[in-house]
Amino acid sequence: TGISAFDPAIALLKAKDCVFRINRDVRFSKDKSPYKNNIAGYFNRNGKKGNGAGYYLHIEPNNQSFFGGGLYQPDPRRLAAVRQEIDYHTTEFTELLANTDFVNYFGQLSGDRLKTPPKGYPKDHPAVELLKYKDFTMFCRITDEQVLSANFIEHSVGVFKAMKPINDFLNHAIEGVGEDLTNQ
Repeated sequence: TGISAFDPAIALLKAKDCVFRINRDVRFSKDKSPYKNNIAGYFNRNGKKGNGAGYYLHIEPNNQSFFGGGLYQPDPRRLAAVRQEIDYHTTEFTELLANTDFVNYFGQLSGDRLKTPPKGYPKDHPAVELLKYKDFTMFCRITDEQVLSANFIEHSVGVFKAMKPINDFLNHAIEGVGEDLTNQ
């Protein structure tokens, strides 16, 4: 059920491998309150510590909840691999980004971007705007009312299912980077 119905790599994960702890690291913070005011989990084939593209759920009061996903702050080798995959398969990637479900939930990719094309790519590259991304993430806000609704789980599964084709593309791109980086 849930994500594992359409992404079997998630089926074997345990909750403890995906959910973040509730206590805060207060060592360098002026705010010494011991607990976070949110709960969050990251689901990918290696759990919250995995470096692959996955699914993120953040629940926080006052309409600060959101769904997220994709590849956040990949190391330089993974970033280069994703850019190369976009370069080689621009049409496929732009078609995934134009998918109706993706557009309805996320609009477009989110994440930090370079101001100029990355090294090795010309300014007139047909996918130059996509190649400028440093994070390949998806983001969708949800209200407190949606979180508390009877169909929240069904809605969550729908949002995560819309992320899956992008996650698959990103994970395929980084597969060849090497197993030595998979569980860093």
